[in-house]
Amino acid sequence: MRWNTNSRSLFSEIVFFDSNQTPVGQGTFQSAATPFEGDFINPLGQASVKIEFPENWFKVLRFQAQISGLTWSLSDKEDFQLFWCSTQFKTWAISYSNLGEPSKVEGWRFGDSANLPVLTVYENRWVQINSEGENIGHNWILKP
Repeated sequence: MRWNTNSRSLFSEIVFFDSNQTPVGQGTFQSAATPFEGDFINPLGQASVKIEFPENWFKVLRFQAQISGLTWSLSDKEDFQLFWCSTQFKTWAISYSNLGEPSKVEGWRFGDSANLPVLTVYENRWVQINSEGENIGHNWILKP
């Protein structure tokens, strides 16, 4: 993998809301200050996914959130590399299949989707499934 980043980073604060627009959690994430540029290579040594500098994808370096009593961090993520596109307010990830083939997927995923709990943060919305299988979520915003 190749990428352009420097040592500066951007911090963002997040507020998570339920369907009644009541705040139920908060968090922060840190992303590189320079857009990512690089190739994600498949097992045959070919670039399967390419991210170019003008796409404005910023690599997520840290994530921490507490939502309805559950705590999440970047170490809880599945085998994904997380990206933030601030110009489109989108969350993206690079995921790898069982055969090692990279692909671009929408959302940041935390936890193990085969087990519970699990959290997915999408563009302007989130879903958390707790250990009892209860599904909560709604929208999120960046704190000004």
